[in-house]
Amino acid sequence: MRLAIAMLAAMGASLLAGTPKVPEGHWGRNLVPNPGLEIEASGWNLPPGQCAWDAAEKHSGARSLRFTNTDKDVYRLVTASVAAADGRVIATRRSPRQAETQESAYWVVDLPELAVGRYTLAVGLSYLDALRVGEPTRAAFRVAEPVPRKVTLDETGRLIVEGKPFFPLGLYLGPTEDEHLERIAQAGFNAILCYGYGAGKDPRAYLDRAAKHGLKVIYSIKDFYEGSTWHPKQAGMSDLDQMRRHITDLREHPALLAWYTNDELGPEWMPKLQAAYDLVCELDPDHPAFQVLCVPSQNHLYYGVTDILGVDPYPVPRHPVTMVGEWMDTARAATWWAKPAWCVPQVFQWANYSQDAKDREPTFDEKRAMICLALIHGAQGLVCHSYNDLFKGDDKAVFERRWNEVSAIAGEVAKLTPVLLEGREVAADLRSPIRFRALEHNGATSILAVNTSTVPRDARVDLPKAKWTKRLGALESAFDIAE
Repeated sequence: MRLAIAMLAAMGASLLAGTPKVPEGHWGRNLVPNPGLEIEASGWNLPPGQCAWDAAEKHSGARSLRFTNTDKDVYRLVTASVAAADGRVIATRRSPRQAETQESAYWVVDLPELAVGRYTLAVGLSYLDALRVGEPTRAAFRVAEPVPRKVTLDETGRLIVEGKPFFPLGLYLGPTEDEHLERIAQAGFNAILCYGYGAGKDPRAYLDRAAKHGLKVIYSIKDFYEGSTWHPKQAGMSDLDQMRRHITDLREHPALLAWYTNDELGPEWMPKLQAAYDLVCELDPDHPAFQVLCVPSQNHLYYGVTDILGVDPYPVPRHPVTMVGEWMDTARAATWWAKPAWCVPQVFQWANYSQDAKDREPTFDEKRAMICLALIHGAQGLVCHSYNDLFKGDDKAVFERRWNEVSAIAGEVAKLTPVLLEGREVAADLRSPIRFRALEHNGATSILAVNTSTVPRDARVDLPKAKWTKRLGALESAFDIAE
């Protein structure tokens, strides 16, 4: 059993239900896992200040335990014992890992399968692999049967929708009429994010139309912050009042996938972002919060105000496409791999916004490379920007060409979703600067590969025990394969 160490501060307090036979709490396979034990670079502060409870109770439904440590080479976490109600010690474990960083690290403790009942978890530090430092911190928890959730996040960061893994392949859009939603669904997309809602007309009808076409909705409440550019003023209602109304009205709708709480607002908005996230957690534990950021160096500041962290690298033509992988790596590191990171790939031309003709749209190969790079670097969801940008200009043939390109890529990703959701990472020796990822699923190994250069390059990939059995057209069109 893998359990992020996450407990309520009050001794003996029971936590809400998690997965079967695990301590109650919205962690593990049902919702966002807690970060676990956090080691901060704030100097040694051992007993009585060896550890403290994180004051924030978030979507995970439990608080984290925070340790302090600056010596990454000596102290390591964690010793843990789970004692039954009668005092018997069931398990004692020690982490094989050291802190690895002087700034912070998150830890997950392995626990045995536990029967329903009450337990005590003790956590402490060890010194030089032998000595315990100070007294361990203890907290009570209760194991209970799970409470089903409509949309959750499991411990690997996958979305679980109605009990099944779900890879969001979405589009930002403006228009939500049936004509557009039907086109989007037929291309292989399964999710949409319309900027205009919640200030849009008849939100429930919008979700109904999406459901009719088999699309999930990431519902935007990001404009309700008073003082923001698109804030819809409504007499007698605060920004939180407006959010509250939309959340309570729509939280039971079957098309709802997540709440979109922030579109690139900076850290100066943190108090409002925190209040919005807390409101989502309070009113709708069945759906996660999602936000998108555009300053990688600030990503870590948003850890506590979202369940899913998104980034929107738009490199073409000003930067190399490798920017996508760099931003994804930064996003995943900012959450210490404890929360999922999604990507907003560029399928638009910057000239739509800059009015500079040199800001061309990405080529088909560039669009495909950026989306593949996001997947190679661990994106667990894609929401492309944007559908309405494809219409810019009066030439219908231009839209058709753009849409055919985007649709073709979406179709390729859609075919890969079982592998992305359930595949096992395969270690491979890649002797080339080509970006690469291999996943094994149902006895077959799938390869994602991107040549980020504008010139052909040779690459050798060593996959133990692998043998080519099928060549996908998507791979053959870009690579000459020699066994």
